[in-house]
Amino acid sequence: MGQRGGRCAAFDVNGRLIYVKTGLHIFHSILSFAAAKRPNPLCSNCSPPERTGIDFANTLAEGDSLNILNYVYYYNGGGVGIADFNNDGLEDIFFSGNETSCRLYLNKGHLKFEDVTKSAGLETTAWCTGVAIADVNADGWLDIYVSVAGHAEPERRRNLLFVNNGGNPKSEIRNPKFIEVAEVYGIADTSYSTQAAFFDYDLDGDLDLYVLNHANERATLNTPLPKKTHGEGSSNDHFYRNNGAGKGFTDITNEAGILTEGYGLGIAVSDFNGDGWPDVYVANDFIYNDLLWINEERQGFYQPGFQLFRPPNLQQHGL
Repeated sequence: MGQRGGRCAAFDVNGRLIYVKTGLHIFHSILSFAAAKRPNPLCSNCSPPERTGIDFANTLAEGDSLNILNYVYYYNGGGVGIADFNNDGLEDIFFSGNETSCRLYLNKGHLKFEDVTKSAGLETTAWCTGVAIADVNADGWLDIYVSVAGHAEPERRRNLLFVNNGGNPKSEIRNPKFIEVAEVYGIADTSYSTQAAFFDYDLDGDLDLYVLNHANERATLNTPLPKKTHGEGSSNDHFYRNNGAGKGFTDITNEAGILTEGYGLGIAVSDFNGDGWPDVYVANDFIYNDLLWINEERQGFYQPGFQLFRPPNLQQHGL
């Protein structure tokens, strides 16, 4: 179930959906106990598309313009977001695609899903990677932020924000309608983005945004070089402050102190030092050290003067 770049919707023996998030090396793992032989294992096979209605496949063409030779993370896969997008009490499934469009499947109940991608306004042509789900504009409907990478041209790597307009309130079954507004909100980041995380860093009641990035510089991936710690690294992460309802976001990466480069493949937000403020832990690939950013209570972030793990963590593929 942990195949790199694979996709699977899995169900337990009682027919309940258990999701597996692959690609990006960020997994919701299905635990098994090797020592115990059970007549009805938790996961023996995936339910077929004919039963579930889920037929998404993240197919890669491996052409001349984009392949493993010119993009180091060509086989990392996409992302999965599971949430109730139409507020009917059922969890829906959103898949991001690399060389295929993202897809949204509405949960119709009883393990049946309907592909509503086109009607929901979620068709994409970008190389989409991570998926972050949050009510960005605080209107009671969950929105979708999609990280984008892959292509060499920055204009083809604009991250996407799909704001959920809630659909037709007169309809008995609401099919959500989305509009893409990342540029309007100021968060159409053009880095090679892996994943993003929304959280209220300054505890002012709205969600700020951390964008986890990488680069595509194959020649320096495992080459010992001086660290770039002044924000000049092409793989530097970005941090955006939410300016409040209807006011969009502002890039405060430098002001917030997020200045050390990395090749991010995993991010976790938690209050690591127990002071009541959310901190950020970033897992980096290759020879880039993991980063722990401690929240300075609205004054940005800093890296503590101690090493959280010994020896240093390298080649991290997620959290």
